Amino acid sequence: MIDCIYQQNVPVSHTGDVGEYPLGSAVIPAGIMGIGGQLRINFAYSHDNSINNKTFRGYFGGVLVYTDIENTNSVNQSFTMRIRNQNSYSAQLVSSNSEWTPALFNPDAAIAVNTSLSQIFLFTGQLANAGGTLSLDSLTIEVLRAG
Repeated sequence: MIDCIYQQNVPVSHTGDVGEYPLGSAVIPAGIMGIGGQLRINFAYSHDNSINNKTFRGYFGGVLVYTDIENTNSVNQSFTMRIRNQNSYSAQLVSSNSEWTPALFNPDAAIAVNTSLSQIFLFTGQLANAGGTLSLDSLTIEVLRAG
Protein backbone atom coordinates (compact mmCIF):
# COMPACT_ATOMS: atom_id res chain seq x y z
CA MET A 1 0.00 0.00 0.00
CA ILE A 2 1.31 3.47 -0.92
CA ASP A 3 -0.02 6.64 0.67
CA CYS A 4 1.14 10.14 -0.15
CA ILE A 5 1.41 11.92 3.20
CA TYR A 6 2.92 15.19 1.99
CA GLN A 7 3.22 17.05 -1.27
CA GLN A 8 4.55 20.53 -2.00
CA ASN A 9 4.71 21.70 -5.61
CA VAL A 10 4.99 25.46 -5.13
CA PRO A 11 8.65 26.56 -5.13
CA VAL A 12 10.06 28.00 -1.90
CA SER A 13 13.07 30.25 -2.54
CA HIS A 14 15.71 31.84 -0.37
CA THR A 15 18.23 34.63 -0.86
CA GLY A 16 19.85 37.32 1.27
CA ASP A 17 21.87 35.51 3.97
CA VAL A 18 24.27 32.61 4.44
CA GLY A 19 22.53 30.79 7.30
CA GLU A 20 20.92 27.37 6.90
CA TYR A 21 17.33 28.11 5.85
CA PRO A 22 14.31 25.76 6.12
CA LEU A 23 12.74 25.32 2.69
CA GLY A 24 10.22 22.57 3.45
CA SER A 25 9.15 20.30 6.27
CA ALA A 26 6.57 17.60 6.86
CA VAL A 27 5.34 15.76 9.92
CA ILE A 28 5.62 11.99 9.64
CA PRO A 29 2.78 10.70 11.85
CA ALA A 30 3.61 8.39 14.76
CA GLY A 31 3.72 4.72 13.79
CA ILE A 32 2.59 5.26 10.18
CA MET A 33 5.52 3.25 8.79
CA GLY A 34 4.96 0.22 11.00
CA ILE A 35 8.00 -1.86 11.84
CA GLY A 36 8.69 -2.84 8.23
CA GLY A 37 7.46 0.13 6.22
CA GLN A 38 9.40 2.82 4.47
CA LEU A 39 9.27 6.42 3.37
CA ARG A 40 9.92 7.29 -0.26
CA ILE A 41 10.98 10.92 -0.45
CA ASN A 42 11.40 12.82 -3.69
CA PHE A 43 12.61 16.38 -3.86
CA ALA A 44 13.55 18.72 -6.68
CA TYR A 45 15.59 21.86 -6.16
CA SER A 46 17.25 24.59 -8.16
CA HIS A 47 19.69 27.45 -7.76
CA ASP A 48 21.33 30.31 -9.59
CA ASN A 49 24.30 29.63 -11.85
CA SER A 50 26.92 31.45 -9.76
CA ILE A 51 30.33 30.06 -8.83
CA ASN A 52 29.40 30.08 -5.12
CA ASN A 53 28.39 26.88 -3.37
CA LYS A 54 24.78 26.12 -2.50
CA THR A 55 24.29 23.37 0.11
CA PHE A 56 21.07 21.37 0.35
CA ARG A 57 20.34 19.11 3.34
CA GLY A 58 17.61 16.72 4.44
CA TYR A 59 16.97 15.74 8.07
CA PHE A 60 14.75 12.97 9.41
CA GLY A 61 13.95 13.17 13.11
CA GLY A 62 16.87 15.58 13.50
CA VAL A 63 19.34 13.17 11.85
CA LEU A 64 21.12 14.40 8.71
CA VAL A 65 20.22 11.94 5.93
CA TYR A 66 21.06 13.92 2.80
CA THR A 67 23.54 16.60 1.78
CA ASP A 68 24.47 17.96 -1.63
CA ILE A 69 26.82 20.84 -2.40
CA GLU A 70 26.14 22.44 -5.77
CA ASN A 71 27.86 25.18 -7.77
CA THR A 72 27.62 25.94 -11.47
CA ASN A 73 27.60 22.34 -12.73
CA SER A 74 23.82 22.27 -13.06
CA VAL A 75 21.01 24.47 -11.86
CA ASN A 76 18.33 21.79 -11.27
CA GLN A 77 18.44 18.54 -9.33
CA SER A 78 15.92 15.82 -8.53
CA PHE A 79 16.52 13.05 -6.03
CA THR A 80 14.61 10.10 -4.58
CA MET A 81 15.58 8.41 -1.35
CA ARG A 82 14.09 5.77 0.93
CA ILE A 83 14.14 5.49 4.70
CA ARG A 84 13.25 1.90 5.65
CA ASN A 85 12.35 0.60 9.09
CA GLN A 86 14.24 -2.63 9.75
CA ASN A 87 11.71 -4.76 11.67
CA SER A 88 11.82 -2.09 14.37
CA TYR A 89 10.39 1.36 14.99
CA SER A 90 13.87 2.64 15.85
CA ALA A 91 16.28 1.15 13.30
CA GLN A 92 16.35 2.38 9.69
CA LEU A 93 18.39 2.15 6.53
CA VAL A 94 18.68 5.19 4.27
CA SER A 95 19.21 4.47 0.58
CA SER A 96 18.97 6.14 -2.79
CA ASN A 97 17.70 4.91 -6.12
CA SER A 98 18.79 7.96 -8.03
CA GLU A 99 21.81 8.77 -10.16
CA TRP A 100 22.90 11.15 -7.40
CA THR A 101 24.36 9.52 -4.29
CA PRO A 102 24.16 11.70 -1.19
CA ALA A 103 27.57 13.01 -0.24
CA LEU A 104 26.93 12.03 3.39
CA PHE A 105 26.11 8.35 2.91
CA ASN A 106 26.99 5.36 0.88
CA PRO A 107 23.80 3.59 -0.15
CA ASP A 108 22.11 1.86 2.82
CA ALA A 109 23.41 3.86 5.78
CA ALA A 110 22.01 2.92 9.21
CA ILE A 111 20.28 5.50 11.40
CA ALA A 112 18.18 5.26 14.58
CA VAL A 113 15.03 7.42 14.78
CA ASN A 114 12.01 6.39 16.88
CA THR A 115 9.21 6.23 14.29
CA SER A 116 6.66 5.14 16.90
CA LEU A 117 6.64 8.88 17.66
CA SER A 118 5.83 11.66 15.18
CA GLN A 119 8.97 12.85 13.40
CA ILE A 120 9.77 15.71 11.05
CA PHE A 121 11.43 15.55 7.66
CA LEU A 122 13.14 18.90 7.09
CA PHE A 123 14.76 20.09 3.86
CA THR A 124 17.11 23.09 4.08
CA GLY A 125 19.31 25.21 1.87
CA GLN A 126 22.39 27.28 2.62
CA LEU A 127 24.16 29.84 0.45
CA ALA A 128 27.89 30.58 0.49
CA ASN A 129 27.13 34.12 -0.73
CA ALA A 130 24.07 36.13 0.36
CA GLY A 131 23.60 37.32 -3.23
CA GLY A 132 22.80 33.81 -4.44
CA THR A 133 19.40 32.14 -4.74
CA LEU A 134 18.22 28.59 -4.11
CA SER A 135 14.78 26.95 -4.18
CA LEU A 136 13.01 23.79 -3.14
CA ASP A 137 10.78 23.25 -6.18
CA SER A 138 8.87 20.19 -4.96
CA LEU A 139 8.80 17.73 -2.07
CA THR A 140 6.74 14.53 -2.02
CA ILE A 141 6.73 12.01 0.81
CA GLU A 142 5.01 8.64 0.47
CA VAL A 143 4.65 5.79 2.95
CA LEU A 144 5.06 2.28 1.57
CA ARG A 145 3.90 -0.63 3.73
CA ALA A 146 2.46 -4.09 3.33
CA GLY A 147 -1.30 -3.93 3.02
